[in-house]
Amino acid sequence: MSSTTTTEKPLALVTGASGFVGTETVLSFVSAGFRVRGTVRRRSQADQFYEKFPNVLKSDVEFVVVEELDKEGAFDDAVKGVQVVAHTASPARFDPKDNEKDILIPAIEGTIGILKSAHKVSGIKAVVITSSIAAYIDSKEYEAGHVLDAKDWYNITYKEAVALEDGRTVYRASKALAERAAWDFVEKNKPSFTLTTVAPTWILGHSNDPSLKSLSSARSSYGLTIGQVFDVPKPFYNPFIASFINVRDVALAHVKAVTVPKAAGNRYLIIGGRYSNAKNAYLLNQFFPEHKDRIAQATAEEAEFEPSLATDDESAKRDLGIPSYISLEDTIKEWGAQILSLPVSE
Repeated sequence: MSSTTTTEKPLALVTGASGFVGTETVLSFVSAGFRVRGTVRRRSQADQFYEKFPNVLKSDVEFVVVEELDKEGAFDDAVKGVQVVAHTASPARFDPKDNEKDILIPAIEGTIGILKSAHKVSGIKAVVITSSIAAYIDSKEYEAGHVLDAKDWYNITYKEAVALEDGRTVYRASKALAERAAWDFVEKNKPSFTLTTVAPTWILGHSNDPSLKSLSSARSSYGLTIGQVFDVPKPFYNPFIASFINVRDVALAHVKAVTVPKAAGNRYLIIGGRYSNAKNAYLLNQFFPEHKDRIAQATAEEAEFEPSLATDDESAKRDLGIPSYISLEDTIKEWGAQILSLPVSE
């Protein structure tokens, strides 16, 4: 925590402040010496935060309610007096009933909306947007030896995204289309603030989400992974997830993205290392043998694999000044310990 007084601390806006990434990003900004204004969908989410973190001063963290991301001017009040913005809010669901209403419109319009609001005021120096590796990986076949980096995009049109039938692919499209819209906005409007995008891969680790009370309330990648390695005989094989990142490293990357000048104008992949559900299950069995009846079984041989697509995230480590990320072993150990401590339902 910074030793500066509250009035001297810069103010960071974190949208989606009640989520898995958003909550951790709030805490990371506070640790870096910022005051934080977080946006939540409901006032009860702010109350849950203060209940979970009673030692966090309300003078350091405040909340505003933004019920709908895609409402015109939704963030106009939230950006007032702010110096930096971390936009983590975006629909993270894989079962939309309506592709546009449930995912595409709030993801894209929410991203454009925060930039429009930031552009209306003076004093905002930098904006970081949470993208995803999903915005980088295209549906095409890559040439042998291709290395995924900041030049890569998932190329899909809005019309194509509306017609998609697989919810996971709709989510991928939303991240790609929202990030493209952000860069297009900056190119067209030339705002006074800089833009950086941070694209994590599969995010795991201990969750500080205040709403996490049980397994049934687990959300995002944190929650989705539970059913793939717990209470099933074998780990679920998912060829689309070949790497991981700890949520604390994701949060730190957001802080660095708006405080390190070299980050301005760049896209960053944030990747902690190789990952598979088989490796996850194997490690869980090593760490928690007393719970082997709940953990999927995987051998050491099954846990090792070569990813089909190489990635390059060295620019993120170099530019953001993060020499190394939290290991998979430490990430799975803290994630697994928390999962095993949670009741099935409240």
